[in-house]
Amino acid sequence: MPSGSKNVFSGTGISKNDDPFLAGKEAVEQAIEACGQAPEFGIVFCSGGKYGQEHDTMQKLVDGAHEAFTKANHNCRWIGCTSAGEISSAGFSKNSCVAMALKSDYFKFGIGIGDYVEKNPAEATKKAFQEATENLKIDRYVDAYMQFLTMKMQSTEELIKYSPYHLITLCPGPTMKPGSEDKIVSSLRKLAGPTVPITGGSSADDLIMNSNYTFANGKIYRDALILTAIISNVKMATSAESGFMPSKKTFVVTSCEGRIIHELNNQPAAQVLAEAYGSTVEELSQPAMGNLQKCFFLNSKNPLMIVQGPGVYRVAVFHAIKGNSVIIGSGVTENTAITIGEGSNETIIESASTAMKSVREMVHDNLGAAIVFDCDLRLMTLQDNIIEENKKILDAIGDTPVIGFFTNGEQCFLGDSSACHVNYTITAIGISNNVMSKK
Repeated sequence: MPSGSKNVFSGTGISKNDDPFLAGKEAVEQAIEACGQAPEFGIVFCSGGKYGQEHDTMQKLVDGAHEAFTKANHNCRWIGCTSAGEISSAGFSKNSCVAMALKSDYFKFGIGIGDYVEKNPAEATKKAFQEATENLKIDRYVDAYMQFLTMKMQSTEELIKYSPYHLITLCPGPTMKPGSEDKIVSSLRKLAGPTVPITGGSSADDLIMNSNYTFANGKIYRDALILTAIISNVKMATSAESGFMPSKKTFVVTSCEGRIIHELNNQPAAQVLAEAYGSTVEELSQPAMGNLQKCFFLNSKNPLMIVQGPGVYRVAVFHAIKGNSVIIGSGVTENTAITIGEGSNETIIESASTAMKSVREMVHDNLGAAIVFDCDLRLMTLQDNIIEENKKILDAIGDTPVIGFFTNGEQCFLGDSSACHVNYTITAIGISNNVMSKK
């Protein structure tokens, strides 16, 4: 539905058509009609299990979406990826394609593609960043004047809260091997500085863990970062919540390589965690579903949490046991403390409400659009209760158009820390109708 604002126009659409071309086309056409304006920017998320397991099927869906966007505005640029579940103003859906159309005179964007991430994630990120910032067509007069007005009208307290710049990441998600999101976020922090908000998610495929895609402007990619750089003269806010709290079972990483922990407290990591979970290495290593081990299913209520800072914890999935080592879903360094988290369906669901209320409140209750990145493990854990989580999201933002997807990992600002890669977390972006200079 349209936002009804003179500053931000947005709308969403959804299709479950089995014909991939028509699914992409129908979802985008609905979004454009709901937006009520010729879009300048678009977003598409679609079921990786239904549409993303074959290259030709994926390309047809993207062709349909691209035709609809460019028919409405030849210069429209758009991004998207495959998902493990979809979120839109119509609610939660599976086996669907959802789309958002956006138009505003108050924000501009540039899209960059960094291909071959697995081969060289730092170089791919650098390429995406350079391309996105080069394509970010800043008006040196209008944008400078808007920032001048903001400086003139706002208190210093308000000025500190809002950055006119933002980065949105759509990372190539992991399949049965770890992804490169930690290296992507680390590279972006060096390129953009530690204070620019970075928010996004990793492509998924309905937990098949076989094939996922990112896409932009009509082209599909198997191993590419899609980076969107934004300059906004309307207020934007981000938030991240997991619903988990740390337990008293805490350990120190004494030997590791990226996402592989060899030792905790100078002991074999697999043995330490097995004992902490009241089990054995042999039992937790057993296959449970497909290529997933039993240890993976401990995450539903007791994932690992990495100490990110004082009182700030980064949730990481206990992914697998390999010999005496464990593989987790987010990178660590030696001498880092980790703990076993504690949560429930109720705390997971409530965290979605908290995240959405937070972005709404930060922009003073005047959202024009919202984007959500929700972990697919939350979907796997909540099962039918995911409808309740989605209701919490929609209740928190009212009739604001929203789009989102269930991810294979999330990127976000966490508490008072710089941007990082996390698991089992819901992250959100709120785009306000209020210009930055408005008190």
